[in-house]
Amino acid sequence: MELLFELILELVMEGSIEASRSKAVPKPVRIVLAALVVLFFLAAIGLIVFAGILMIRDGNTLAGAFMFLLAALLLALSIRGFIRTYLKKAK
Repeated sequence: MELLFELILELVMEGSIEASRSKAVPKPVRIVLAALVVLFFLAAIGLIVFAGILMIRDGNTLAGAFMFLLAALLLALSIRGFIRTYLKKAK
């Protein structure tokens, strides 16, 4: 079941990313697909931050700080990837 869920999620995410970059897809649809991809990554990063908060609350400060560091790294890499994919002008 986990493999099936992973496969479906991968197909949807990769399809959304490719369709949001394609000029054949109408612009409003591309904007919606790009927003869904951004929301998915923000939700994943939010879950990592939430796990860090729970770890700090339970007294595991080092693990919580690591989770915050991981979330900050993922956020920075996601922003960099978004800029490279959508905002950088084609040469």
